[in-house]
Amino acid sequence: MKKYIYYIASAMLTANILIGLILSCYSFANVCISSLVIIVTTLLLAVVQTCDLKDAFKISLSFIFLLIGAFEFILSLFSPQQFNDNWFIIVFIILSILDGTILLISKYITNLFK
Repeated sequence: MKKYIYYIASAMLTANILIGLILSCYSFANVCISSLVIIVTTLLLAVVQTCDLKDAFKISLSFIFLLIGAFEFILSLFSPQQFNDNWFIIVFIILSILDGTILLISKYITNLFK
């Protein structure tokens, strides 16, 4: 399963960059932010698959991280081009921290009930 995550993410990243090169309305900043979202979501999914978690956690966290990643990707499409005062980037950072916290809590609970 982990190999497929990398293949799909590579295809999505390539398509994202190619679409960014083709469309003039898709700015370089948005391509960078959306590419970062794809990479972070892929890493989270890979960590979920490689961690020693209960199966219920693996399934639910994969689904949750995919939904949050899709939401972050949609936000990245509408993100303003400036870095200062960019609330979209702040939301991305907060959601990424939330993802990591959920993963750590799930790992702790799995180790607690072994």
